[in-house]
Amino acid sequence: MPPNGANQKVLSPKNLPLNPPSMWLSWIQQNTPTRRVLLLGTVLYACVMLIWSAYSIQSTVFTSRLDGSSIDDELQVPSSIFQNKDRLIKDLPPGGTRPRRLKCIAWRSTRGCSPNGPRQPEKDQNCTQIISKGESGYCEVEDVSSGENFRVMQKYCNSLIHAVPFRCEDAQKFVYFRVEAENAAQEALKPSFKLPNVIQSQETARDVLRSVLHCHLPVEIWYRPDEMNNITILEPLRRLARLEDNITFQEITDPRAKRFVAKIHAIYYSSFDRVLFLDSDNVPVRDPSFLFTSPEFVKSGAIFWPDFWHPDSTIFGLNENSLLWELMDMPFVDMFEQESGQLVVDRRSSIGARALLRASSAELFLVAETFVGG
Repeated sequence: MPPNGANQKVLSPKNLPLNPPSMWLSWIQQNTPTRRVLLLGTVLYACVMLIWSAYSIQSTVFTSRLDGSSIDDELQVPSSIFQNKDRLIKDLPPGGTRPRRLKCIAWRSTRGCSPNGPRQPEKDQNCTQIISKGESGYCEVEDVSSGENFRVMQKYCNSLIHAVPFRCEDAQKFVYFRVEAENAAQEALKPSFKLPNVIQSQETARDVLRSVLHCHLPVEIWYRPDEMNNITILEPLRRLARLEDNITFQEITDPRAKRFVAKIHAIYYSSFDRVLFLDSDNVPVRDPSFLFTSPEFVKSGAIFWPDFWHPDSTIFGLNENSLLWELMDMPFVDMFEQESGQLVVDRRSSIGARALLRASSAELFLVAETFVGG
């Protein structure tokens, strides 16, 4: 009998439920606020994990695609071949004075306005093609004797300021210039070398230096008839030549001695040992005779004046990237340019320098027309 006489239903094994509810299901079914919050948090966590997984898969795919593109770019066969080949091409060694027999290979174009920039082989040119002044690159040449390849005539975008005919077929002359210049300077230093002189004209005159500044230095007037609009302008000076004997006229007939090169010609062939050179538009404001006894001239044998132009503002293209420095086989000189219309020089003590200058002026393409801009 149950206690207290209560009627209780006794469950026999046959009356037990086959699938009793689990403890977790019983807990979920409890309708309490705390358990509802925990359930909501579980759902939110599952959503966050699902979104994060999808984002990770997308990032992995995107990164792989980027990496694949980079690998493809690096494995481009033509580009890698050009870059590896160019690394083997050396600059022509400086200071070399032995003649080389060079064969032009091609113009090699580069990016970045520098001959050291990345190569762009699609813009390479043959040796006879004129290269625009705004292009950068270098000429590749082969030493026929040794089989070595070199980079010469290395060109920046601003190496040339004029539209000059720049071709790689001139690389042989460009490189051989330093040999010719050195030979000319060494030849002039030999004891048997004689200073060139010209036969002075018998006609004489006086000029403004005498009448205004009372300067009695002898004067040579060098001129090219083909550069004068009116040759008769010399007649007044020729009439004055009959009165005094310290002024002479020298006609320049050398076809190479034009424009700026005429100055070099006049100084080189002057009959004076000590020369004060003045351009025709250079007017002294005092008697210049004192220059020959000045301490500067006595010590160095020359006096030069700075010009208005300098590397940051130059009409001749004489900046750090000028081809002139490679041509002359010397480092860049950062200073004012030299005034060429006014200078004093002792020809006897500057034989080697004058011979070098004359050899430079003999190559009109290399100096007067192309790399100096005169």
